[in-house]
Amino acid sequence: MEEMDLACQATITPARMVVVLAIIVTGKKSDFLKQHLRRPSLRWFGKYSYGEYIVQLPLVTLLPISTMIWALGLKAMNPIVIGLVYLVNMVALTCVVA
Repeated sequence: MEEMDLACQATITPARMVVVLAIIVTGKKSDFLKQHLRRPSLRWFGKYSYGEYIVQLPLVTLLPISTMIWALGLKAMNPIVIGLVYLVNMVALTCVVA
């Protein structure tokens, strides 16, 4: 019974978010919402985020974590540190290429 409740909750929560987003996107725009969605910081983020999204998959494919470990000489380090170094490097490369 608990599994059923958990499954229902896992389905209902995303469905609620879809409804909320649909109302926001298709509903009448209030001055408050317009003002916040037209902020320069959100526009800047939106301008670059799609380019980063498009560039990320080819970069991750071309530079797997094993290549990064070899290139930076990180073989003897903690796996968590290696993962963080890989993450930071991939974000930086994605930003530069995008």
